[in-house]
Amino acid sequence: MTNYREILRLSSLGTNNSQITESMGIARQTVITTLQRAAGQGLDWQTAEPLSDKELAARLFPQGEGKHHGNIGAKALLHAAAHILL
Repeated sequence: MTNYREILRLSSLGTNNSQITESMGIARQTVITTLQRAAGQGLDWQTAEPLSDKELAARLFPQGEGKHHGNIGAKALLHAAAHILL
């Protein structure tokens, strides 16, 4: 799971998106999307601090909107692979 809190913390310290990407080993678009969604929700590192990781993720990616990095499950992957092989 992406550490959204760390993205917000590093951004609050003035770290640019490329530096956040490098230091966390995540996609630049993940950083950009997280910061855009946080701004849209009025969240920053300090306001996110009392939230659990699960609550923070839910605020950034409300149910039904889907997560930008949505991992497909192993079952779905196997199903897709089976159709390709047929």
